[in-house]
Amino acid sequence: MCRIREKTLSFLLIISLLIVIVGFANVDTTHAAKKVHLKKNSISLVAGKTFQQKLINKNGKTIKATKVKWKSKKTSVAKINKKGKITAVNAGKTKMTAKYKGKTYKFSVKVNKKKIIKKKTYYIKVAQDTYNLSVNQVVTIKATNNDDIGSSGYTIYDSSDCIDVLDRTSTYPNSNETVENVKIKALKPGTATIRFEVGESPMVTKKVTINVTMPLNIKTPTVPATFNAFLKSGNSSMLVTTCTVNKITFEKTYFESSNEFAVKMRIFGKKEYDALMGDSPCYIDYKLYDSDGYMINSGRFVENVNTGEKFEDYVYLNTDLKPGNYTLKLFDVVVVV
Repeated sequence: MCRIREKTLSFLLIISLLIVIVGFANVDTTHAAKKVHLKKNSISLVAGKTFQQKLINKNGKTIKATKVKWKSKKTSVAKINKKGKITAVNAGKTKMTAKYKGKTYKFSVKVNKKKIIKKKTYYIKVAQDTYNLSVNQVVTIKATNNDDIGSSGYTIYDSSDCIDVLDRTSTYPNSNETVENVKIKALKPGTATIRFEVGESPMVTKKVTINVTMPLNIKTPTVPATFNAFLKSGNSSMLVTTCTVNKITFEKTYFESSNEFAVKMRIFGKKEYDALMGDSPCYIDYKLYDSDGYMINSGRFVENVNTGEKFEDYVYLNTDLKPGNYTLKLFDVVVVV
Protein backbone atom coordinates (compact mmCIF):
# COMPACT_ATOMS: atom_id res chain seq x y z
CA MET A 1 0.00 0.00 0.00
CA CYS A 2 2.86 2.36 0.89
CA ARG A 3 4.60 1.54 -2.40
CA ILE A 4 1.48 2.40 -4.35
CA ARG A 5 1.28 5.81 -2.63
CA GLU A 6 4.94 6.49 -3.31
CA LYS A 7 4.51 5.67 -6.99
CA THR A 8 1.42 7.83 -7.19
CA LEU A 9 3.21 10.77 -5.60
CA SER A 10 6.21 10.34 -7.93
CA PHE A 11 3.93 10.25 -10.95
CA LEU A 12 2.07 13.37 -9.85
CA LEU A 13 5.35 15.17 -9.26
CA ILE A 14 6.59 14.33 -12.73
CA ILE A 15 3.31 15.52 -14.28
CA SER A 16 3.52 18.80 -12.35
CA LEU A 17 7.07 19.43 -13.56
CA LEU A 18 6.06 18.78 -17.15
CA ILE A 19 3.18 21.23 -16.88
CA VAL A 20 5.50 23.93 -15.53
CA ILE A 21 8.07 23.34 -18.30
CA VAL A 22 5.42 23.40 -21.05
CA GLY A 23 3.91 26.54 -19.53
CA PHE A 24 7.25 28.35 -19.69
CA ALA A 25 7.76 27.18 -23.26
CA ASN A 26 4.40 28.65 -24.38
CA VAL A 27 4.99 32.14 -22.91
CA ASP A 28 4.79 34.81 -25.75
CA THR A 29 8.13 36.61 -25.60
CA THR A 30 7.59 38.65 -28.81
CA HIS A 31 6.71 41.93 -27.13
CA ALA A 32 9.12 41.36 -24.31
CA ALA A 33 12.00 41.17 -26.80
CA LYS A 34 11.06 44.40 -28.64
CA LYS A 35 11.86 47.89 -27.45
CA VAL A 36 11.02 51.40 -28.51
CA HIS A 37 13.11 52.06 -31.63
CA LEU A 38 13.57 54.34 -34.62
CA LYS A 39 12.41 53.52 -38.12
CA LYS A 40 16.01 54.05 -39.32
CA ASN A 41 19.16 54.62 -37.35
CA SER A 42 21.14 55.76 -40.37
CA ILE A 43 19.66 57.84 -43.17
CA SER A 44 21.20 58.91 -46.50
CA LEU A 45 19.59 61.62 -48.62
CA VAL A 46 20.36 63.78 -51.63
CA ALA A 47 20.24 67.54 -51.02
CA GLY A 48 16.68 68.76 -51.49
CA LYS A 49 15.04 65.42 -50.68
CA THR A 50 12.97 64.54 -47.58
CA PHE A 51 12.44 61.55 -45.32
CA GLN A 52 9.80 60.82 -42.65
CA GLN A 53 11.49 59.52 -39.50
CA LYS A 54 9.37 57.55 -37.00
CA LEU A 55 9.64 56.35 -33.44
CA ILE A 56 8.01 52.96 -32.99
CA ASN A 57 6.82 51.49 -29.67
CA LYS A 58 7.38 47.93 -28.48
CA ASN A 59 4.05 46.89 -29.98
CA GLY A 60 5.22 47.92 -33.45
CA LYS A 61 2.98 50.97 -33.63
CA THR A 62 4.19 54.44 -34.59
CA ILE A 63 4.32 56.86 -31.72
CA LYS A 64 2.56 60.11 -32.53
CA ALA A 65 5.31 62.38 -33.89
CA THR A 66 4.11 65.44 -31.97
CA LYS A 67 4.74 63.59 -28.68
CA VAL A 68 8.38 63.27 -29.65
CA LYS A 69 10.89 66.10 -29.44
CA TRP A 70 13.03 66.07 -32.59
CA LYS A 71 16.33 67.88 -32.95
CA SER A 72 19.13 68.23 -35.51
CA LYS A 73 22.69 69.06 -34.45
CA LYS A 74 23.53 70.70 -37.79
CA THR A 75 20.55 72.38 -39.38
CA SER A 76 22.83 73.63 -42.17
CA VAL A 77 23.13 69.99 -43.28
CA ALA A 78 19.62 68.71 -42.54
CA LYS A 79 16.56 69.96 -40.72
CA ILE A 80 13.82 68.05 -38.91
CA ASN A 81 10.44 69.48 -38.02
CA LYS A 82 8.17 68.74 -35.08
CA LYS A 83 6.51 65.94 -37.04
CA GLY A 84 9.79 64.13 -37.68
CA LYS A 85 10.09 65.10 -41.34
CA ILE A 86 13.74 65.46 -42.37
CA THR A 87 14.77 67.85 -45.14
CA ALA A 88 18.27 67.51 -46.64
CA VAL A 89 19.86 70.94 -47.07
CA ASN A 90 23.55 70.70 -47.95
CA ALA A 91 26.11 67.95 -48.37
CA GLY A 92 27.53 66.74 -45.05
CA LYS A 93 26.74 64.68 -41.96
CA THR A 94 24.76 65.44 -38.83
CA LYS A 95 23.44 63.73 -35.73
CA MET A 96 19.77 63.88 -34.76
CA THR A 97 17.84 62.93 -31.65
CA ALA A 98 14.31 61.93 -30.75
CA LYS A 99 13.34 62.42 -27.09
CA TYR A 100 10.37 60.49 -25.73
CA LYS A 101 9.33 59.91 -22.12
CA GLY A 102 12.72 60.92 -20.74
CA LYS A 103 14.71 58.72 -23.14
CA THR A 104 16.86 59.91 -26.08
CA TYR A 105 17.13 57.98 -29.31
CA LYS A 106 20.03 58.95 -31.59
CA PHE A 107 20.39 58.55 -35.33
CA SER A 108 22.65 59.89 -38.11
CA VAL A 109 21.85 61.65 -41.39
CA LYS A 110 24.17 61.91 -44.36
CA VAL A 111 23.38 64.38 -47.13
CA ASN A 112 24.92 63.87 -50.55
CA LYS A 113 25.47 66.64 -53.09
CA LYS A 114 22.73 66.93 -55.67
CA LYS A 115 23.89 65.77 -59.06
CA ILE A 116 23.31 68.42 -61.72
CA ILE A 117 22.67 66.86 -65.10
CA LYS A 118 23.58 69.44 -67.71
CA LYS A 119 21.26 69.33 -70.67
CA LYS A 120 22.83 69.52 -74.08
CA THR A 121 22.25 72.74 -75.97
CA TYR A 122 21.37 72.01 -79.56
CA TYR A 123 21.81 74.26 -82.56
CA ILE A 124 20.89 74.28 -86.26
CA LYS A 125 22.79 76.29 -88.87
CA VAL A 126 21.68 76.98 -92.45
CA ALA A 127 23.40 78.92 -95.23
CA GLN A 128 20.36 81.17 -95.75
CA ASP A 129 16.88 81.55 -94.31
CA THR A 130 15.14 82.27 -97.62
CA TYR A 131 15.46 80.79 -101.11
CA ASN A 132 13.90 82.43 -104.16
CA LEU A 133 13.47 79.83 -106.87
CA SER A 134 11.96 79.68 -110.32
CA VAL A 135 9.71 76.84 -111.46
CA ASN A 136 11.76 73.71 -112.31
CA GLN A 137 14.80 75.01 -110.42
CA VAL A 138 16.53 72.44 -108.21
CA VAL A 139 18.48 73.25 -105.05
CA THR A 140 19.92 71.32 -102.09
CA ILE A 141 19.32 72.89 -98.70
CA LYS A 142 21.82 71.97 -96.00
CA ALA A 143 21.18 72.22 -92.27
CA THR A 144 24.01 71.48 -89.86
CA ASN A 145 23.21 70.49 -86.27
CA ASN A 146 25.04 69.00 -83.30
CA ASP A 147 22.87 65.91 -83.06
CA ASP A 148 24.59 62.74 -81.92
CA ILE A 149 21.56 60.62 -80.96
CA GLY A 150 19.72 60.46 -84.26
CA SER A 151 16.93 62.83 -83.26
CA SER A 152 17.24 65.32 -86.14
CA GLY A 153 14.80 65.63 -89.02
CA TYR A 154 12.65 68.05 -90.95
CA THR A 155 9.00 68.88 -91.66
CA ILE A 156 7.52 70.65 -94.68
CA TYR A 157 4.37 72.70 -94.26
CA ASP A 158 2.49 75.70 -95.70
CA SER A 159 2.03 75.37 -99.50
CA SER A 160 4.11 72.23 -99.72
CA ASP A 161 2.68 71.35 -103.13
CA CYS A 162 4.80 74.08 -104.73
CA ILE A 163 7.95 72.02 -104.12
CA ASP A 164 8.93 68.37 -104.29
CA VAL A 165 11.58 66.63 -102.19
CA LEU A 166 13.79 64.69 -104.60
CA ASP A 167 16.22 63.30 -102.04
CA ARG A 168 17.16 63.48 -98.39
CA THR A 169 20.50 62.32 -96.98
CA SER A 170 22.42 62.76 -93.75
CA THR A 171 26.18 63.14 -93.58
CA TYR A 172 28.45 63.20 -90.56
CA PRO A 173 31.47 65.47 -90.93
CA ASN A 174 32.57 64.63 -87.38
CA SER A 175 31.36 62.78 -84.28
CA ASN A 176 29.48 65.81 -82.99
CA GLU A 177 27.65 67.07 -86.06
CA THR A 178 25.03 65.95 -88.55
CA VAL A 179 24.27 67.61 -91.87
CA GLU A 180 20.75 67.17 -93.25
CA ASN A 181 20.76 67.51 -97.06
CA VAL A 182 17.30 68.11 -98.54
CA LYS A 183 17.21 68.27 -102.33
CA ILE A 184 14.07 70.00 -103.60
CA LYS A 185 12.56 70.99 -106.93
CA ALA A 186 10.31 74.00 -107.46
CA LEU A 187 7.03 72.88 -109.05
CA LYS A 188 4.76 75.91 -109.23
CA PRO A 189 4.43 79.43 -107.81
CA GLY A 190 3.88 79.55 -104.07
CA THR A 191 5.64 79.56 -100.71
CA ALA A 192 6.75 76.56 -98.67
CA THR A 193 8.54 76.31 -95.36
CA ILE A 194 10.97 73.59 -94.34
CA ARG A 195 11.34 73.27 -90.57
CA PHE A 196 14.49 71.50 -89.47
CA GLU A 197 14.42 70.09 -85.96
CA VAL A 198 16.80 68.49 -83.47
CA GLY A 199 16.88 67.48 -79.80
CA GLU A 200 14.26 66.66 -77.23
CA SER A 201 12.51 68.65 -74.49
CA PRO A 202 12.77 71.28 -75.75
CA MET A 203 13.18 70.69 -79.45
CA VAL A 204 15.26 73.22 -81.40
CA THR A 205 13.84 74.26 -84.78
CA LYS A 206 15.01 76.33 -87.74
CA LYS A 207 12.72 77.51 -90.52
CA VAL A 208 13.76 77.97 -94.14
CA THR A 209 11.32 79.77 -96.45
CA ILE A 210 11.15 78.86 -100.15
CA ASN A 211 9.50 81.28 -102.57
CA VAL A 212 8.74 79.80 -105.98
CA THR A 213 8.00 82.01 -108.98
CA MET A 214 7.60 81.41 -112.68
CA PRO A 215 10.90 81.79 -114.57
CA LEU A 216 11.81 85.16 -116.06
CA ASN A 217 15.10 85.25 -117.93
CA ILE A 218 16.69 88.39 -119.36
CA LYS A 219 19.73 87.96 -121.56
CA THR A 220 22.13 90.90 -121.23
CA PRO A 221 25.01 92.20 -123.35
CA THR A 222 28.50 90.99 -122.51
CA VAL A 223 30.14 93.40 -120.08
CA PRO A 224 32.29 95.35 -119.72
CA ALA A 225 31.16 97.12 -122.86
CA THR A 226 31.86 100.66 -124.14
CA PHE A 227 29.19 103.04 -125.47
CA ASN A 228 29.62 106.40 -127.23
CA ALA A 229 27.53 109.50 -127.54
CA PHE A 230 27.77 111.61 -130.72
CA LEU A 231 26.59 115.06 -131.70
CA LYS A 232 25.32 115.16 -135.29
CA SER A 233 24.77 118.27 -137.33
CA GLY A 234 23.93 117.81 -140.97
CA ASN A 235 26.36 115.33 -142.47
CA SER A 236 28.98 115.72 -139.76
CA SER A 237 29.16 114.12 -136.30
CA MET A 238 31.45 114.46 -133.30
CA LEU A 239 32.28 112.02 -130.50
CA VAL A 240 31.26 113.72 -127.27
CA THR A 241 31.51 111.09 -124.48
CA THR A 242 32.60 107.52 -123.99
CA CYS A 243 31.29 105.42 -121.07
CA THR A 244 31.89 101.85 -120.00
CA VAL A 245 29.18 99.60 -118.49
CA ASN A 246 30.76 97.10 -116.11
CA LYS A 247 27.75 95.33 -114.58
CA ILE A 248 23.99 94.90 -115.09
CA THR A 249 21.65 93.46 -112.42
CA PHE A 250 17.91 92.86 -112.12
CA GLU A 251 15.56 92.86 -109.14
CA LYS A 252 12.41 90.86 -109.90
CA THR A 253 9.15 91.02 -107.95
CA TYR A 254 6.55 88.38 -108.82
CA PHE A 255 2.81 89.00 -108.52
CA GLU A 256 1.08 85.63 -108.34
CA SER A 257 -2.43 87.04 -108.81
CA SER A 258 -1.60 88.43 -112.27
CA ASN A 259 1.33 86.13 -113.07
CA GLU A 260 3.52 89.16 -113.83
CA PHE A 261 6.86 90.61 -112.79
CA ALA A 262 8.02 94.09 -111.94
CA VAL A 263 11.66 94.35 -112.98
CA LYS A 264 14.14 96.90 -111.73
CA MET A 265 17.32 97.15 -113.86
CA ARG A 266 20.50 98.57 -112.38
CA ILE A 267 23.69 99.43 -114.29
CA PHE A 268 27.19 100.18 -113.03
CA GLY A 269 29.77 102.00 -115.13
CA LYS A 270 32.43 104.67 -115.56
CA LYS A 271 32.87 107.79 -117.71
CA GLU A 272 35.99 107.36 -119.80
CA TYR A 273 36.10 110.43 -122.09
CA ASP A 274 34.48 113.81 -122.48
CA ALA A 275 35.29 116.03 -125.48
CA LEU A 276 33.71 119.06 -123.86
CA MET A 277 35.82 119.16 -120.70
CA GLY A 278 33.30 117.39 -118.43
CA ASP A 279 30.21 119.29 -119.42
CA SER A 280 28.57 116.42 -121.32
CA PRO A 281 26.76 113.50 -119.66
CA CYS A 282 27.05 109.84 -120.54
CA TYR A 283 24.22 108.68 -122.77
CA ILE A 284 23.29 104.97 -123.08
CA ASP A 285 20.15 103.76 -124.83
CA TYR A 286 18.47 100.42 -124.00
CA LYS A 287 15.78 98.27 -125.61
CA LEU A 288 14.03 95.14 -124.31
CA TYR A 289 12.86 92.42 -126.73
CA ASP A 290 10.63 89.42 -126.13
CA SER A 291 11.33 85.87 -127.34
CA ASP A 292 9.66 86.63 -130.70
CA GLY A 293 11.92 89.61 -131.35
CA TYR A 294 9.35 92.33 -130.61
CA MET A 295 10.66 95.42 -128.86
CA ILE A 296 8.47 95.89 -125.78
CA ASN A 297 10.31 98.64 -123.89
CA SER A 298 13.04 101.22 -124.44
CA GLY A 299 14.69 104.12 -122.68
CA ARG A 300 17.89 106.06 -122.04
CA PHE A 301 20.35 106.37 -119.18
CA VAL A 302 21.74 109.90 -118.74
CA GLU A 303 24.64 110.09 -116.27
CA ASN A 304 25.99 113.50 -115.26
CA VAL A 305 29.44 112.53 -114.01
CA ASN A 306 32.95 113.80 -114.57
CA THR A 307 35.56 111.98 -116.59
CA GLY A 308 37.00 109.10 -114.56
CA GLU A 309 34.05 108.96 -112.15
CA LYS A 310 32.02 105.78 -111.58
CA PHE A 311 28.25 105.78 -111.68
CA GLU A 312 25.33 103.58 -110.63
CA ASP A 313 21.81 104.07 -111.89
CA TYR A 314 18.54 102.18 -112.13
CA VAL A 315 15.30 102.16 -114.04
CA TYR A 316 12.08 100.18 -113.75
CA LEU A 317 12.44 98.19 -116.92
CA ASN A 318 8.85 96.97 -116.81
CA THR A 319 6.09 96.50 -114.24
CA ASP A 320 4.01 93.87 -116.03
CA LEU A 321 6.38 91.37 -117.62
CA LYS A 322 4.97 87.90 -118.12
CA PRO A 323 7.20 84.88 -117.38
CA GLY A 324 9.41 84.03 -120.30
CA ASN A 325 12.71 84.81 -122.05
CA TYR A 326 13.78 88.35 -122.91
CA THR A 327 16.81 90.08 -124.40
CA LEU A 328 18.26 93.43 -123.34
CA LYS A 329 20.36 95.45 -125.77
CA LEU A 330 22.38 98.63 -125.13
CA PHE A 331 23.22 101.19 -127.83
CA ASP A 332 25.33 104.20 -128.67
CA VAL A 333 23.46 107.50 -128.71
CA VAL A 334 23.38 110.04 -131.51
CA VAL A 335 22.11 113.47 -130.53
CA VAL A 336 21.04 115.56 -133.54
CA VAL A 337 21.50 119.30 -133.23
